[in-house]
Amino acid sequence: RFSWMADELDQGMTVKDYLAPIRDTIANELEVAPESINLMESKWLKMIERPDEGTGKMRAATINEAMLAARRDPQWANTRKAQETSTSMINMIGDIFGRSAV
Repeated sequence: RFSWMADELDQGMTVKDYLAPIRDTIANELEVAPESINLMESKWLKMIERPDEGTGKMRAATINEAMLAARRDPQWANTRKAQETSTSMINMIGDIFGRSAV
């Protein structure tokens, strides 16, 4: 399943260990326990791996790609981070265009 991490697996690393930073980033963005993320479910797989733009082969998502994928998940809209981000954007728009714009 994860042929793109074959070298790491051959060196004794587990899939769970390799993907832990990505899983933790997604969990942090969605404000859920990391253990609640089953990396074998398609919902999460879509967030943790990406096709390489040059070769088209699958690879691990970067931390930034995983964060952005988590923020596209509908669950993110109900998080404290989403509310803080929305409030920040509203304040920025108000500062730029005046409070009557918001």
